[in-house]
Amino acid sequence: MEQYRIMKSYVGAILIPFDFSLTPEQTAEVFAIADAALEAASDEDLFSDTVRISLDQLIEPSIKKWHVELLDHVQAVRDAAPDYVTPYLATEASPEEIEQLMTRFAVKDWDSLEAELRKEIRTCLAGLDNEKIRQYDAVTVKDLVFAELRSWC
Repeated sequence: MEQYRIMKSYVGAILIPFDFSLTPEQTAEVFAIADAALEAASDEDLFSDTVRISLDQLIEPSIKKWHVELLDHVQAVRDAAPDYVTPYLATEASPEEIEQLMTRFAVKDWDSLEAELRKEIRTCLAGLDNEKIRQYDAVTVKDLVFAELRSWC
C-alpha cells in the first residue's frame, strides 16, 4: 500500500506538467488512468520500473494532446483579438478618445490608428501567458480587448 501511495505521488509530481496547468477534469482523468494501472499492477510490479514506464506511456499521450489543444486555443484567441479594434473604434470610443489614441500613437488618420491599435493588441496579448488567455475564447476576448483599449485613452 505504501508503494501504491508513492507511485501516485510520482504521477502528481512528475507526470503532471509544469509548463501548463491541467483543468480539474484533466487532472482527474490522469489520476483515474494512474489508479487503474496501479490497481492492475502486481505487488512486484509496484516495486519495479515497469509500473513507472507503464504510467508514462499511458498518461503522456493525453498530456501531449491537452497541451496541443491549449496552444491551438490560445492561438485562436490571440488571432481573433485584433479584429475587435474596429468595432471598438466604431461603437465604443468617443471622438475625444479617438483623438487621444491618435495623439498617444502619433497617427493622423483612422486607418493608421486602426493598424497601430491592431499591432498593439497583438503585442499585448503576446505578452500575456497562456493561462490568462485560456480564460477567453474568440468571442469573449472582445471584453479584454475593449478594456485594454479603454485603458489607453
